[in-house]
Amino acid sequence: GIEGGELSKESNWLALGVAIVALLFYVFFVQLLGFIISAGVLFAGLAWALGAKNKVRMLIYAFAFSTILFLAFTQGLQLQLPLGFEFLTGVSPSDQEW
Repeated sequence: GIEGGELSKESNWLALGVAIVALLFYVFFVQLLGFIISAGVLFAGLAWALGAKNKVRMLIYAFAFSTILFLAFTQGLQLQLPLGFEFLTGVSPSDQEW
């Protein structure tokens, strides 16, 4: 069995599907929408798949965490993450200087 819980006889295919869709959304849209939005959707989807109850709090935490990660990587570690929405400015990510 599982310590501290009960062994479930049935699989939660919906949660697995939500986690896979969230991951695929991130993979396909990170360049288009940027890291903050794509990672926020990924984190919110994974939190929902893992059983988060309060949806508003889940969304606030997911997007706050993705913003903090973005700032930590870009400002703290000087790593370039996709900003997204390059189609609006006409500037490609390879043309940007940090």
